[in-house]
Amino acid sequence: MDEKHEYITINEMIKRDLDEKVNSDEKQKYPVYQIQAIENENDISVVNVGEYSFIPITKILEMTDGKFYCRLFSMVIPQSDIENDMQHMISFFISRKKKPDKILSRLSYCYIKSEKQFCICIEKNSNIEMIEKYNKYHGNENIIYLLTEIILRIDVKKKIFN
Repeated sequence: MDEKHEYITINEMIKRDLDEKVNSDEKQKYPVYQIQAIENENDISVVNVGEYSFIPITKILEMTDGKFYCRLFSMVIPQSDIENDMQHMISFFISRKKKPDKILSRLSYCYIKSEKQFCICIEKNSNIEMIEKYNKYHGNENIIYLLTEIILRIDVKKKIFN
């Protein structure tokens, strides 16, 4: 299997995303941020949520679909990701029930800075595919419902689970 397509554990992904240059000092703390928006607005705020030696995770929802396990997390990002064009706000991490720590794909609600738009995208095998784009933020509760509806759509399930 090509090395870039190998699965990684959630813990490996968190450590990688926190800072690719993490040194061996586990007590080193890094600032982390959350992307926030106001319902029906089209802009975001980048809010510092503190300094951590790990990326804090807030699990919102868990569900299963056949052989798959889907966990919805509120996202925070390290300093190194603030300048990225695509800012993740909330994501479903999809894995097999037999190997729940091995992420197969991710369905995310994001903000695209260059376009000043929100979107839902699928990340799989290092590829990102836009599913929907929106001009305004749906609101915290509504994006949970929206992502849950979209992950259950037949066309999206084929892209995520196949």
